[in-house]
Amino acid sequence: MSARLTVLLDDDVEARFAAYCVERGFKKSTLAARLIREHLDREAEGAGPKKRTEKRSQDRA
Repeated sequence: MSARLTVLLDDDVEARFAAYCVERGFKKSTLAARLIREHLDREAEGAGPKKRTEKRSQDRA
């Protein structure tokens, strides 16, 4: 099963991402899903509960 996700990017970031995808033959949605999945996998491997709590606090500041 898959779900839709809407992401708002600054114009310059979207242009860079689109160009990157074109240059390397990726679909934007496929690459975005892969990057999110890889990031979550890395975070789950190396971060214990304390690290995650600290990170959330920093993100909110």
